[in-house]
Amino acid sequence: NTGYAKAYRNNITTGCRTGGNEAWQIGCSEAEYSLNHVGVTPSMWWLDVETANSWSSGNLQPNRDTIQGAVDRFKSVGPVGVYSTASAWRRITGGSFTPAGVGGDWLPASSCSAATAFMPGTQVWLAQATTNNVDVDTAC
Repeated sequence: NTGYAKAYRNNITTGCRTGGNEAWQIGCSEAEYSLNHVGVTPSMWWLDVETANSWSSGNLQPNRDTIQGAVDRFKSVGPVGVYSTASAWRRITGGSFTPAGVGGDWLPASSCSAATAFMPGTQVWLAQATTNNVDVDTAC
């Protein structure tokens, strides 16, 4: 889960203090926290970018910087993708933003053929359908 709030600056990790602005450092620190607590070595990292999380609503740049900070930290250990929807992505980032180094999209869709990438220049890697309250993911 990703998010941006000024209060998160109290949790900036030592390893993320030297790069980028404060919002980037927040995203980097969120990723670093996950890296230190996951307990396994996944082959892929996914950022969950949804409107239910904390985000700046007036100025969207801190949101984009936070997402980029998380992508930068995660891509140092493996590929990174983003889970979101087109409407949430527009509301949180403005819509035309694609983080540098991100691999692909994972989004709710009934099938791969019904899925449209929400980040410019990316491809859908996973489509998620829900059947009987169970999420079923399909590699595209």
